[in-house]
Amino acid sequence: MKMENIVNLIVFIFIYAFLFSYFKPSLIFSQTLTNGGDTGSHISPFFYMRDYLLPNFKIVGWYQGWYAGIPIFHFYFPLVYVLMSFISYIIPATISFKIGTVLGTFLLPLTTFLAMKIFGFKFPLPILSSLTTLILLFNEGNSMWGLNIPSTLAGEFSESFSFSLMILFFPLSYLSMKEKKFLIPSSILFTLILLSHVITAIVAFLSSLFLLFIGNPKEIFKRLFLIYFLSFLLSSFWFLPLIFKLKYTTPFFVKWYFSDFRKEMFPNIFIPFIFLSIFGIFLSIKKKEKRILYLLFPIFPSILLFYLSPFLGIVDIRFLPFIQFFLLLPSSYFLHSILLHLKNEKKFILLIIISILILVWIKNNVTYIGSWIEWNYSGYENKKLWNVYFSINNFLKQNSNARVVYEHTSLNEELGTVRAFENLPLLSGRPTLEGLFFQSIETVPFVFYIQSLITPTPSCPFPEWQCTSFNLTKAWKYLKLFNVEHFIVRSDEVKKEIRNNNLYELAANFTPYEIYRVKGNEGKYVYVPKYFPVYLKTENWRKTFYYDWFPKEELLDIPLVIEKDNFPEAKSIEELPKMEVDNNCKIEENVSNEEIKFLTNCIGKPHIIRISYFPNWKVDGAEKIYLVSPSFMLVFPNRSYVRIYYSQTLIDKVGAISSVFGIVLITILLVKNSKRGKFFLKNLQKKLKIL
Repeated sequence: MKMENIVNLIVFIFIYAFLFSYFKPSLIFSQTLTNGGDTGSHISPFFYMRDYLLPNFKIVGWYQGWYAGIPIFHFYFPLVYVLMSFISYIIPATISFKIGTVLGTFLLPLTTFLAMKIFGFKFPLPILSSLTTLILLFNEGNSMWGLNIPSTLAGEFSESFSFSLMILFFPLSYLSMKEKKFLIPSSILFTLILLSHVITAIVAFLSSLFLLFIGNPKEIFKRLFLIYFLSFLLSSFWFLPLIFKLKYTTPFFVKWYFSDFRKEMFPNIFIPFIFLSIFGIFLSIKKKEKRILYLLFPIFPSILLFYLSPFLGIVDIRFLPFIQFFLLLPSSYFLHSILLHLKNEKKFILLIIISILILVWIKNNVTYIGSWIEWNYSGYENKKLWNVYFSINNFLKQNSNARVVYEHTSLNEELGTVRAFENLPLLSGRPTLEGLFFQSIETVPFVFYIQSLITPTPSCPFPEWQCTSFNLTKAWKYLKLFNVEHFIVRSDEVKKEIRNNNLYELAANFTPYEIYRVKGNEGKYVYVPKYFPVYLKTENWRKTFYYDWFPKEELLDIPLVIEKDNFPEAKSIEELPKMEVDNNCKIEENVSNEEIKFLTNCIGKPHIIRISYFPNWKVDGAEKIYLVSPSFMLVFPNRSYVRIYYSQTLIDKVGAISSVFGIVLITILLVKNSKRGKFFLKNLQKKLKIL
């Protein structure tokens, strides 16, 4: 074995021993439910993918567990969940989930090393670049931006995995243009990046504009177009429906305000490497090293996207880690240029010393990462309130299938994360109003309005959708509207308030939690409203419903629709006609994951289903499904038995067909370009001539 390979192996042992000193195998390979930040809530969609979607040959579908139902993985990134699910068919699911959450972190040093090797850089640049990735990974300057370990622990593991793939995309796409190879691998890799995280895909796509300047722009454009066209076809089953159904999401128009820009953007752990990078950048410009310049180029689209993102409905800070990483990477190029001038023995020894110094530097700049890893991967089962948490889920499991809400309070952190009760659908079988993926459906702002009614400390993550103030009496009617039967209370303030409110009654006590039942709620998802639905002309139905109709509890009995049809029309929200409906109806319902069935004796009357409207819902037993306020479904049965089911729309089918076509096309190209394929086609051509 060459000495270079031995040194590479030694440094890799250093890198992964360092990572495992934090991500202890005893934690990662323990069979506990991962908690902490958003990660502790991601286990619900993971198990839904594993236990329901994949066994039914689906990757996207409908999930009743959050926000009155969401199209799960329709607007979020499914690849890591699919990988974790496949792994879970071999090893315990709790362990496969943990592996999935750290996959991006552990892959980044390796993919960076391989990227530099594919680029054609000589020793020791690939291994130095691999070491540099640890500087970003162990950055404690932020825990929400993405890519670093704190962000991954907070729940951004899909982005970290996508980023580790993106690093490989740069050399593959470069050589696709420069040497006319790796075109199909580049297309497949970009597809995987896109299915892992769209932000990473956007940066990678815009960064490839640099390639137009490394050769004949016309020829390069053709090859780039082919890469992205093939990738578009492969990902169409997911990407096309996402694009065409964006109007059903809740955009996130938020601008990030820094508490200390320097420490957040350039924390102390970065400082020496930023200085080394400055020399590396100047050196690459001087030598006209296009490969390094290509790796610097992502900084520019990332800066542009940071400023444009508030207008695009994307969180702006998500682009900052790309700037950080590609600013740090040239430091390894500068160190490489110094080591190149040394004799082999000195070079090898100095590289080992540099590796040790970098690891010591990181160790001295890390404070909370170790304890956070311990907190997350020890699992819910090892938190002091695990027995209480288990008992609450067990109690709720024995009741109806109506929804559950909980007080949003930092005190829930004692369970393992403030979002612990978002796992009620998994652990108790009961849906709750809140969850992850809060841009996935139009119902979300209404849910957070209710949250602000039932808790003094609401999260209210959407500034443009203003919340209200704590008011349990007002909340009662909204909870009934959303078919909420149980309310989990933690703080003394809410306990005191609810005990004196006769609209709620104590159902169970699991100290320090109390569970109250919402009086008067029948636990039904299908009902006939008191008044006939009304058409109100509006330019923006969601704002009208949210700001004009929803806050006024006296209007909740008069549903609004957005299609004129044969509905009575109102001139304004103040003049809604009250046409009473005889709603003394007998309705028997059955609600499952992707199907709502009910029997009714009120044929022809309006029936509202308290589940989020989405175009994939189809109906048998009624003419059509209407969107009705706040964002539910409305049908007029033309027979006693009605079936509403989740199915593919035209664009879903077009996307699926496009993906199949993409697979066939790539297969043909691979066969055509392979030696065996060429031989086969040549012989086939001869046989056809004979015939």
